Amino acid sequence: MTSTPVSNLAQAQGPPTLISKTGKLWVAIIGLLMVVFHWHLINRMFRIALDDPDWSHMLIIPFISIYYIHLNRQKIMATPRRVCRWGLPFIVVGLIGYVLGIYPIRNDMAMGYSMILTIFGVCLLLLGPAMMRKLWFPIAFMVFAIKISPAIWSVISGKMQFFAAKGSFLILDLSSVITGMQVDLKGSTLHLDYGQLSGPTPMNVAEACGGMRMLMAFLALGVALAFLFPRTWWQRAIMVALAAPIAIFVNALRVAVLGWLHLIDPALAHGDFHIFVGMLMLIPAAGLLMLVGWCLDKMLIAEGKKPKAPAPLPFEEDPQQLHLDPPRLMRGVVIGAVMMIMLGASYVLLINNRAQGEVIQWLSLGLNNGLLALTAVLLVAGLGYAWWLIKRGDPTRQIALSQGVIGGLLVVAILGQTSVINATGVALTKLPLPLRHGIALSFPDQTGDWELLHLDPKLPKDIEAELGTDEYFNRYYVNNDAGLAAASINVVTEKNKPGGRLVGWDGFDQPGDLAKVHVTYYTGMLDTIPHVPNKCWVVAGQREAYSKVHTLKLSRYDYRPDPDHPGMVLAESGGFNKTVRLPSDEIKATIFTGETYEGQRTTALYFFIANGDAIASNHDVRFSFNMKDRYSYYCKIELLFPGVIDPEQVEEHATKLLSDLLPEVMACLPDWTEVEAGTYPEEETP
Repeated sequence: MTSTPVSNLAQAQGPPTLISKTGKLWVAIIGLLMVVFHWHLINRMFRIALDDPDWSHMLIIPFISIYYIHLNRQKIMATPRRVCRWGLPFIVVGLIGYVLGIYPIRNDMAMGYSMILTIFGVCLLLLGPAMMRKLWFPIAFMVFAIKISPAIWSVISGKMQFFAAKGSFLILDLSSVITGMQVDLKGSTLHLDYGQLSGPTPMNVAEACGGMRMLMAFLALGVALAFLFPRTWWQRAIMVALAAPIAIFVNALRVAVLGWLHLIDPALAHGDFHIFVGMLMLIPAAGLLMLVGWCLDKMLIAEGKKPKAPAPLPFEEDPQQLHLDPPRLMRGVVIGAVMMIMLGASYVLLINNRAQGEVIQWLSLGLNNGLLALTAVLLVAGLGYAWWLIKRGDPTRQIALSQGVIGGLLVVAILGQTSVINATGVALTKLPLPLRHGIALSFPDQTGDWELLHLDPKLPKDIEAELGTDEYFNRYYVNNDAGLAAASINVVTEKNKPGGRLVGWDGFDQPGDLAKVHVTYYTGMLDTIPHVPNKCWVVAGQREAYSKVHTLKLSRYDYRPDPDHPGMVLAESGGFNKTVRLPSDEIKATIFTGETYEGQRTTALYFFIANGDAIASNHDVRFSFNMKDRYSYYCKIELLFPGVIDPEQVEEHATKLLSDLLPEVMACLPDWTEVEAGTYPEEETP
């Protein structure tokens, strides 16, 4: 039985097609296997694109890649295809990177880039270098469909906020001759002075959006415009290089527009209209990119006529007609399967070594290391054998062996992944956990000796969307034990609006007995880096003066060991009238001091409760989740004592406050012992 070649699929009676029936069959088989193996990542990226506006552009990236192939189909059909053995190492490394991305790296970006590397290896193996010179772009362009790691993204976002603040300040300052509005910049906050009696109005650029959505969308758009049209390499390099500066400039213009809108109505700089302004600014940004492309096209003077597109190879001249070769196809499947078995065994043994033998307890570490070396050698030997076997065959046998190796690798990878997940109970996707009591609405006004002084209002919708949750609060408490009463303190709110944000107070001069408490709850997340003062304050214009993990020893008359769960502590929640479990009476927390360039200091303490455990560092939150946990949540607790900057004093005051506050927080959070026992939530979250 014979089949038509993938690279040259013409029929004698009609024009050539890009992919023949046989080619479509192999694309369907290999494509289906790739999707099944990488389904967790693909599904996760799709959900992120739907839920997170910063990454909504990911939905159109595959279609741009397909469109590029469609535009260049004649060149692709005119390119000879051959098997290239160098694709094998790329496939193996891509598969290894993907499983390591699942664990122990736990990073979507590592998994995504490994998947793209595997796709590149498959195409290189089956199609050869000449074809990859035509196809490398649509494959590489898929990196824009992968969410960047939060650890990297947080650094980029800080720089974007700085550029947006600085750029908008320059624009507003230049326009002050016309508008009469004076502007000052402190960190990432613009202070807009319209000459009103109320004084300057602060506008935080972080709240006005640092431009991350625009940056990634326009990097993708700039790269697409550079490659979708015929251009020289230097023209494409210029367009790609200018995509980020154009996005930064337009975002600075966007923030400046929000500043000008304050002249009409300050409310226009927030909420739905703020989002509308951001979408409207996409038009000039796209126009600037297209203008750059037009200018570059005019700079290149073509000599003579443009060369015609190469004609597809005629069917009768194609020397690489495909013949199905079941024996060699099956041999390739066996080789690929054995390679994948060795790869999987090496991975399990590597994880067992890293876990000090806890995965396979009956296997000694010495024997484990010996088996790890053996499986690695067998994997390399299998790769070498496949390399040699493909080399000695004719083109027809080479393609059959290569297709079999790819099929064997992917089939065993799918079966192995499914078996390991079923056997170990690993949950690659975490389900959300509902709160036992809403933090935003149900938190008590009295917690031990601390009485509520003021509750800040909810953030504007656009800022709440950036925060990523509606379960949060900013509350101010005073210590009744120090003789204070909330009624005796006169709070000063923003622009003296009733129920506005607290900006000051009268009748209080006892630092340490007034506290600002910020609590935020997230659930169903895994790959995340929460915002903390170490990042946000620095972005706002401060520098780090002190940062260290402290251990707080909590105590209260009702604290007692939990007899059923060693290490945990039982306490009473007065606000919810129930007994709750604390992770421990010793809480590790980070104390951070930020300093402005004028020398003013502010100190805050924060920590996290993640799946029942107390975590001091934001970078450790995602590593605190057990791979077998079906659910995930974390809650950030941040304390600030106005007027107290000494870390030791902050630790002392925080210990006093948290001894009363933490039982109330834990009463709201899911009890992780009940989650592990399967009694909470009562009904599974869909």
